[in-house]
Amino acid sequence: MRFIVVALFILPVNCIAQTDFCQTLNTAMSALGAAGGVVDMRSVAGTQACLTDPFSTPTQIAAPITLLLGNVTVNVTARTVYSSYVTLAWRVPGNISILGTPSAVPVGTFGISSGTVLNFLPTAPVTSAIGLLGGQVDVGYFSAIGNSNVGRLIDARAQSYVRIHNLSLSTAGYIPPSGPNAGIAAGTGGTDVWISDNTITKIGVPASVNSASSDIYVDTSATGNPHYHIRNNQISGSSANISIVCFDCVDSDAIGNQVDQNNSISDAKISGGYGIAFYVVSAGSVQNIRIDGNNVTNTAGSGIYCVGCSHTSISNNVVSHVAQQQWDTSLPVGCVSVNGFDHGSVVGNVCYGSVKDGFSIASAGYTPLIAGSVFSGNTVHNVAGNGFNFRSNSILKNFAVTDNTVDQVPGASLNAFSIFTGVTVQSAIFTGNNASGGTYNLTACSSCVIANNL
Repeated sequence: MRFIVVALFILPVNCIAQTDFCQTLNTAMSALGAAGGVVDMRSVAGTQACLTDPFSTPTQIAAPITLLLGNVTVNVTARTVYSSYVTLAWRVPGNISILGTPSAVPVGTFGISSGTVLNFLPTAPVTSAIGLLGGQVDVGYFSAIGNSNVGRLIDARAQSYVRIHNLSLSTAGYIPPSGPNAGIAAGTGGTDVWISDNTITKIGVPASVNSASSDIYVDTSATGNPHYHIRNNQISGSSANISIVCFDCVDSDAIGNQVDQNNSISDAKISGGYGIAFYVVSAGSVQNIRIDGNNVTNTAGSGIYCVGCSHTSISNNVVSHVAQQQWDTSLPVGCVSVNGFDHGSVVGNVCYGSVKDGFSIASAGYTPLIAGSVFSGNTVHNVAGNGFNFRSNSILKNFAVTDNTVDQVPGASLNAFSIFTGVTVQSAIFTGNNASGGTYNLTACSSCVIANNL
């Protein structure tokens, strides 16, 4: 294989298969020196073997590099053990772009693979196929396929200013000793991360769904995870406990995602099975979140779940066929569920076909509970439980429920609008709602405005 390295660009020439294509990549990147530049390998086609990490063997890459790949299938068997908790195939430093050639057809269609395909085929476990060890990284326009020895396909945890986009990700079936099993992992204090326009499938272990398994997993951070943008991803066919989860996120969003959760949940069935979840763990609260315009279906638990969320908007989502397995004994379960949700809005959502509630509004130990929140203009169709269910271990007060429509399944024994037994609600507004012949159970509401409901 011959290549010409120029400081500003690579002039590609005809290439033939080498014993280790990734060592060739390393040589080309190293030749650019400290200034870095572009390595253009788009002339390389066919199937290539990758036996070593192109970013560390034999030379550790430290310069800013843009790596361009073409219509090539790279079979990666590289594997480096860094510690008992970290084993990587590719260890990508900061200031790197890996940009492939998009596939014209889905990978595997009638045996056809076009575009850039990275097959990660380790014969022993790797915690992550591609692990980012620095920020300012851009990865996009290729397919990454793992196997039962891959824990995470892309791992960007603790990194900032990262773009992960236009990828086709499939198969990560190993549960790592530390951290999540995921298609894409991020978080733990990074900032300004964009995860967009990816297609993700076959994440997790079908025989036993792991509680820390997600297609997209933003990990916990005591200082918060600011500016995470999860947009326009397509997720289906996985065995993950949650399709998209963003722990401790601030000023972040999930917009325009298409999620089929595949009715998967960990064996306990107490929590999980969520399509999209924003969840406070370590940072005090999840703040300033937009969950907008998503289509979520076929979930084992709640379609959308927001826990400890403040100043958050959940709007214009279509959520269907949810809550098929999760128990609702201790947690709220429905198309949209919130648990601690102050000064937020749940507006203009469509819920269809919930085995449990439509909208389940709760607060268990979160201050100031659901004060200042508005639930308005939502529609609920064919739910087996309550249309709107208010439950808490504290007094719920100062919120509004207006102009919602509920249509329960025929013969439903629960209420269209209900305050859970033993819960006290004060100073709330229930106006302009339509129960479509269902019942209202709001007698536990004191100092409330209840008017013009049908």
